[in-house]
Amino acid sequence: MAVATMKPSYADSTEDIARDIDWRGGFDANTREHFQAYYRDNTMARSLLSLPISQYDPHGEPQAIFGVLSIYANRQSILGSEQRALRFAMLCGPLLSTLATLLNNYWLAEQAEREMRHDAGESCEPRPRTP
Repeated sequence: MAVATMKPSYADSTEDIARDIDWRGGFDANTREHFQAYYRDNTMARSLLSLPISQYDPHGEPQAIFGVLSIYANRQSILGSEQRALRFAMLCGPLLSTLATLLNNYWLAEQAEREMRHDAGESCEPRPRTP
């Protein structure tokens, strides 16, 4: 949901996600069954806050989603209410902004490396990285 709306999404109970997956649409039967089983049966994920990692324009509007940071809890109602979850999401803003910058810089560096390798006549596959 956080990707579709470009806004934080809070599920007080992941069982609600399993129940609601039918009306969200866009999933084939096999994918829907996997989602439902995961959110219904997974005891490690009972509530969930999904925070989009976005790039913003100068007016503060999200322009692109790089990914989603999902925070799971092993009990329902970990943040108590949607209002508290959204306040927590606001506190995460600097972290999400930093993650977006890091991801953007990483992808720009990867693109520059591919272009340099292409110009040099080398394979455009990224080189393996060592930890």
